[in-house]
Amino acid sequence: MRTVLTILLIAVIGGICALEAVFIRQGRRMPKRSCVRLSVAYPIVGVVFGAMFLYLMNMAVHEQDSNPWVAMGFLVFVLMGVSLILAWINYRIWYDSSGFIIRNVLGVRRDYTYSDITGLREYPKEARLYFGKRHITLDTTDAPQKMFLERVKLHYAAIHDGQSVPYVPPRIDPFRGHIINPESWVIYFAAIFVFVIGICVYAYIAFRPVSSDALAYRDVVFDYYELRGDKLLLYPEGEEKRYQIPNYQNELTDVHAFFDAFDAGETLHIGYREYTTTTWGKGQSFHYWHICSMTGADGTVYLPFDKGLAAQRAERRIQLWFNGGLGAVILLLCVLSLIVGRYPEKFPPKLVRFLFRDTLRT
Repeated sequence: MRTVLTILLIAVIGGICALEAVFIRQGRRMPKRSCVRLSVAYPIVGVVFGAMFLYLMNMAVHEQDSNPWVAMGFLVFVLMGVSLILAWINYRIWYDSSGFIIRNVLGVRRDYTYSDITGLREYPKEARLYFGKRHITLDTTDAPQKMFLERVKLHYAAIHDGQSVPYVPPRIDPFRGHIINPESWVIYFAAIFVFVIGICVYAYIAFRPVSSDALAYRDVVFDYYELRGDKLLLYPEGEEKRYQIPNYQNELTDVHAFFDAFDAGETLHIGYREYTTTTWGKGQSFHYWHICSMTGADGTVYLPFDKGLAAQRAERRIQLWFNGGLGAVILLLCVLSLIVGRYPEKFPPKLVRFLFRDTLRT
């Protein structure tokens, strides 16, 4: 898993460097025109964002080798940071009195004239310029992009006898026209939906039915033990492996009988799963083997499989409650925003301003 992630990251970084070299050369070949590019904040945020989640992804790989989905989830955020850097490298708009050239985030270049413009939708902080089915989004708080938009309006008016660029209404408006830029809220709702689905998937993975066939089994004689709070750590003869039972007093059927068998040097038949834990911030990883079932040589059951599985799930229950509670709060806030946005006149003005601030149409 680590090798695959390393190769993937090297490929992404190498691809970015290659694209940077290609598109810098293309930029030098462009005619002398005014140029619009993204803010330098894009690569700064991209580097910080990507580096932070790359570190978390590395920790996740050490934390849970048997479940690569955690690391893959962090990899998605790493790629988001890379995409910001890629956007800053590639995105350009060159324009003059005859037309303009747009190179998008992927480096695809398209030439337009001012007569190709079919519509415009402006918001307080951004604008969408349409060319038939295509469009670009401009950040009007950025001076170069705002200057380009003003140039577009002037040239369009000159071509069309003083007419302004036609207004293009939003395709989806769940707020019935009360909210500015409703499409961004639709994206927000979609992200919330994906987040809730992710929590459901996590709950399924953490608490799905597990068969005893999924365990590894062996016969072992433990040499000594160690107590750390509620955890019982067991060490086999001549090995450095560390087996553990998280809450041994509740999991073992008879604690005294188990320690009698331990003192007698009895051979125990155990079912276990391997895990790796990491000391966050230090990068130190430690392997341990979680005992899910245990029987003695005479067939005495010291740890039933059901109890061992319940203990394993109990360790995840706190995380599930936290994530589930957070997801429920965000989902309720999402539903509340949708209802208040559709019927703002029926709710207190303070609540409406709290949810939408300056995006509410007056």
